[in-house]
Amino acid sequence: MSSYYEVLEIPETASADEIKRAWAKKVRIHSPDKDPEGNRKISEAKAVLLDPSAREDYDAQLKYGDEIQDLFEEGYFALFCEDYKTACNYFQEILALHPNNLDARNQLSVALFRNGKEKEGISQQLKLSQLAPNSALYAKNLGDLYHIQFLKSKSWDSYGSARASYERAIELESYNSSHHKQLALLYIRGEDYANAEQTIENGIVADGKTDIDDLDLMIVLADVYLLTGRKHLVAKLAERVKSVIPDDEEARKYAAYSFIRKAVELFHDHGLYDLAAIFVTSAKHFGADLSEEAEALQKIERAGTIQREIERLVEDKSIEPVIIKMFLVTIGCRWLGEDIEDDTIEKLVEAAQTWSKFELANAVAVCRKKYPTLTSVLSSQLDSIVQLGYGSSFANPGSSYAPRQTTSTAGSGCVIPIMMTVSILIFLLSQ
Repeated sequence: MSSYYEVLEIPETASADEIKRAWAKKVRIHSPDKDPEGNRKISEAKAVLLDPSAREDYDAQLKYGDEIQDLFEEGYFALFCEDYKTACNYFQEILALHPNNLDARNQLSVALFRNGKEKEGISQQLKLSQLAPNSALYAKNLGDLYHIQFLKSKSWDSYGSARASYERAIELESYNSSHHKQLALLYIRGEDYANAEQTIENGIVADGKTDIDDLDLMIVLADVYLLTGRKHLVAKLAERVKSVIPDDEEARKYAAYSFIRKAVELFHDHGLYDLAAIFVTSAKHFGADLSEEAEALQKIERAGTIQREIERLVEDKSIEPVIIKMFLVTIGCRWLGEDIEDDTIEKLVEAAQTWSKFELANAVAVCRKKYPTLTSVLSSQLDSIVQLGYGSSFANPGSSYAPRQTTSTAGSGCVIPIMMTVSILIFLLSQ
């Protein structure tokens, strides 16, 4: 099995900065969504090698006999296969041969916890913290176990224990922004957004310089802004990250990768297409090769432009007849993924028939000029609704083909539900 040094492709004499750069290079290949197991390996290697106590123990472990090395390989393989019971047995065998092996106890703790024996897993991690009281990594790992327990049980005792463990890790390694990140995530899940934001800001300036880990913290800060209804600050955050990015090729590539991941999250999970587009634009700023993602990124940028055009269209009082505006907003929202009922579309279609083709076509022409991206993706639908109007497309608006008044008997049946629909759409867009 590859050593942590081999996993990151660095020499055993690698410095902390070299470890971070190597991890940043690998994480783009082994992303959490595409390769969770590979991501776990490189993240574990980074965490161990950046912690002085854990690295010292690990370096000593590399010098142990073949028997212990073989047991480690079997144990890691069992973890990979999610055979946690078997993994426990292997790591217990190692501890029987070498009771002070910190890494074996750490892996045993994880295996026990994942095998459903949460108390035993936490107990092993507590003992590990006693054996290595100055190891920030093991304090952070203990916090992670309590954190998971809190998410599963919503026990505030677990929340408090996780918080105390993360605070201990920060006390030992205040410069390590990953500890600040974990504490901030805990605060977010506990809906304590003020402390989450303060923890992130503290982590960004903790080591007196901006590096790759600080970029991760800034991305988490975007979640705080979204959850507290301050989405306008997300765009400013993108500019902030761009302004402090280190002049390092790997850092720039990792920043681009981070921005793209956030853009995809905003696009799929939050429906904030305009903000997602801002992150895509920012990702391009770093000069990384994004050719493989070009099609997906183009879709995000187009959706962002369409969302902004819809928001402007909602406020536009110059479009007459208003039915075109309402129709365009509605089918535009459906194109973006909003759950718009067919019945709503049908009511708009019925209302369109109370206007002449001339007036509908004129309104469509205005919209195409003012909202080019939105109308381009919905061009066929707009052409179709124009044909629903009565009379010739070239009829004089002052002729007998003038539109019926919305107060007439023919039009009154659909005006109220249509206006309610627009009100709902405006509410959705304002969120």
